[in-house]
Amino acid sequence: MSRQAKFYDISVILNPEYERTGYITSEMAQNLAARVNAYVLNQEFLLGDILFVGDTYETRQEYGFYMVTAKGIAVSSEAIVYLPVSNKDLLSRLQSENVKYNTLLQQMTGDYMFFPDDEDEKTDIINTYMINKLL
Repeated sequence: MSRQAKFYDISVILNPEYERTGYITSEMAQNLAARVNAYVLNQEFLLGDILFVGDTYETRQEYGFYMVTAKGIAVSSEAIVYLPVSNKDLLSRLQSENVKYNTLLQQMTGDYMFFPDDEDEKTDIINTYMINKLL
């Protein structure tokens, strides 16, 4: 049986000022990865779930994603959409646990720029997810 990965916006939970600023200030960025992992440890997030925390780059909030890779561990990437298919160990674990991204990819629009703007690149990503049995 497959399990759909889920999306969580935890930006305001980790940084209450994020709602006002719309990006992570240098003060908010202090110990961010440690705060993300501490929060992940105390939640029911599962392998492959995507978390939005925001980014210090004001105009590039699409860099502000983390993926849960183990209990209490989340990894960030400037191109989080590629992480499941670029890390062979992670891909193998996602496949073995039958984690799927159909629902999550449909949710990741508008304010949450999970996909690149380029339609051809978006199509390539979807095809790569399908080939790797993540859809």
